[in-house]
Amino acid sequence: MRWAAPYASAACLFCSAVQAASIEGYAFGDVPAEFLGEPVGQYVVNHVSARLIDIMCGVVPGRVVLGCTLDDGKNNRVIFVKEGLSPAVEAAVLIHEKAHLNGWEHG
Repeated sequence: MRWAAPYASAACLFCSAVQAASIEGYAFGDVPAEFLGEPVGQYVVNHVSARLIDIMCGVVPGRVVLGCTLDDGKNNRVIFVKEGLSPAVEAAVLIHEKAHLNGWEHG
C-alpha cells in the first residue's frame, strides 16, 4: 500500500487537548449525525503502538493523537488506533474515524 507523503496530510486525526483518560465521556456532538454509522465498503482497523501512531498520523503539539484514518482514494482504507486504550475510548475513536470514512472532515 502506498500513501502520499507526508502521512499527516492524508490523515484525519482524532485529537484531544485533554488527557486521554478524560475522553471516557467523549460526546459525539462534533460529528454530524449523517456521518455516523458503519462505512460503506471495506476497511481495516489496525491497533498500533504510540510510536507508529506518531509516524502514521503525525504529531500534533499539545494534543493526544489516539488514531487516524488513511484513505488513498483507491479503496485502501485503514483506521489506525493506539493500542492499550480502554474499551470506551477505543469505541469513541472508532466512531470518530468511521465518520471520516463516511466523508466527514474536521471543520
